[in-house]
Amino acid sequence: MQREAAPVTVELVATAKARVPKSALAQHDPDDDFVLDGNGLAVLRSWLGARYNRTAFPDDFVRRMSNTKLDEKLAKALSPYGALISFVYFDVDGGKVVERAPGDPYELSIFLVFPPGDDPEESADAADKVVEAVESVCDARLKDKTQIVMKRCLPISEDDLPVSRARVLMQWRLEYMTLKADEAQPGPVVG
Repeated sequence: MQREAAPVTVELVATAKARVPKSALAQHDPDDDFVLDGNGLAVLRSWLGARYNRTAFPDDFVRRMSNTKLDEKLAKALSPYGALISFVYFDVDGGKVVERAPGDPYELSIFLVFPPGDDPEESADAADKVVEAVESVCDARLKDKTQIVMKRCLPISEDDLPVSRARVLMQWRLEYMTLKADEAQPGPVVG
């Protein structure tokens, strides 16, 4: 965000919401001195979308991710590759929502979606390295085959992921990671 061509920092904290009646805003005109650039708008849209459009995994799957620390280790493994991977999708049990009994493992497939960029082959090679990092974490954290079984981890270009397939996969969001306007964000940049 900018005001009179100077950068302005804005912090949005989801837990610090306040109700403002429309009538209180009606007496004010928008401040034309503030400008939200394309990147800032993409960050705001992504933050709002993550806040109000949450993916629902089975409760026990989430517990098992936490108990094995797979969630933490995956987040740590993926964090250096934020610019290479635009979305992380999970396919848990082929899309069926099942609460599994103890000792009955969930089957997990991970799809790492990457932007093709100017050189799709180079982007695919970089995504392959991210797959190696994810597989290494899964191998280390999922030795107990009674919790979660990793079926596969695949890189896929944004150009090759049909909307019909993306709709049935569940996006794994790293809710606690900060969205920064100076980093590339998933989705189109408007501006």
